[in-house]
Amino acid sequence: MKFSLLAEAALRLLYPESCNICRTLLKLSESTLCTDCGSDLETRRIPLENKSPVPYLHRHWALYSYETPAKELLRDLKFHQKTWLLKAFTPGFKDFTVSFNSKVDWIVPVPLHHGKLITREFNQSLLISKILSKKLGIRVFHALKKPYATPLQSSLSKRERRINLWGSFKVSSPDK
Repeated sequence: MKFSLLAEAALRLLYPESCNICRTLLKLSESTLCTDCGSDLETRRIPLENKSPVPYLHRHWALYSYETPAKELLRDLKFHQKTWLLKAFTPGFKDFTVSFNSKVDWIVPVPLHHGKLITREFNQSLLISKILSKKLGIRVFHALKKPYATPLQSSLSKRERRINLWGSFKVSSPDK
């Protein structure tokens, strides 16, 4: 144990690690985010379960509101291939899996259009789904497909984002 801590300290001395939000140098006990930014992220948690306004989707879950710092972390994850930033959400994942007591058939990741997947090289929704699947023992089911590309959501207004995705997802296996 002491050796690994010493090795980590030596690595941090040679390659200092900074907070992925405020860019301050991290202490040896910190990872991905500094204590202040990590606390700020945790204050952005939202109630776990919400009734869904979408027909046939009874409930949905969200861990954090899409605002600073979660918004910046997710943007860096998606657009700069910083997949290690998922570690910042570990406390949320842990609390979610502990408090999760609902009957769920599958975890369904939101798909990317195949052209976007080639460009980005990964689907962040699928990465998160796999983490939750492993922790909850619930199968990931690719129930949706995105047959055509749409403009980037980040380039649109809130109203345009709602319209942009309308009808852009299809059920991949309607029989299931």
